[in-house]
Amino acid sequence: MEVQGANGASSTKAVSKHRRGGSSLRKRLDQKRKKLTPVTFDRKSESFNQFLRNKVIETAKKYIGVPYKKSLLEPTDPNYNAPLFLDCCGLVKRVVLDLRRYFGFKIGKWNQSYQYDTLPRSLSFEELKPGDLIFYQGKYFDKTKKNQIHHMTHVEIFLGGETGESTIGARYKTGTIQIFDSYKFDSKTWELSKYHFKSIDIWIQGICKSFCGTHRWARFKRKKNKDSESVESTTPTITKNTSKKQILIPKSH
Repeated sequence: MEVQGANGASSTKAVSKHRRGGSSLRKRLDQKRKKLTPVTFDRKSESFNQFLRNKVIETAKKYIGVPYKKSLLEPTDPNYNAPLFLDCCGLVKRVVLDLRRYFGFKIGKWNQSYQYDTLPRSLSFEELKPGDLIFYQGKYFDKTKKNQIHHMTHVEIFLGGETGESTIGARYKTGTIQIFDSYKFDSKTWELSKYHFKSIDIWIQGICKSFCGTHRWARFKRKKNKDSESVESTTPTITKNTSKKQILIPKSH
């Protein structure tokens, strides 16, 4: 096609260039669509449950090496100027945030005590599946330090692994997120009272709300924490999704 310009000159090249540009854009969009396969899933199905558990583990591992908290490090520490810091509950929140298109919600920005309250189903150790959470109940050695709600001092993501007991988490305040051979360890800041093994099935079903009738999380005021993702919100995120939803799930390679 030839188009005459204002000065009567041919604009064939300009039109061809525009067409090539549009064709290139369509090609890029087609390639992008090919990477995403539309899938109708049932949140209560075993296949989706396993899929999302795998995504939780995969996503958590991306944060291996991320330090705990800047204010606990010396300026000479190589991690002092790291772009991101995550404590134990911060890792869990970050993973859920990254996978919010699948979970259907962003978890309320309180610490592990709130996360504990949103998971009502307790398990035996033998019932744990990769992606479930292990909560640590204990009391601080420092008596001047205020205890956590429910005395929940720590949380880690269960992996299982070769040892059958491995977890991933932010365990040491001057350390980094890493994989541990066992969920069992001795803390220098608190004394363990009990392990709590919790299923994340309800999160996978798209439900995130507190099931605790004692503590009203909405009344807790926001606390600023520039170093790491910790207790820092005014209201919990409560979302109930329908059991079936159209979603784009990346093809596995």
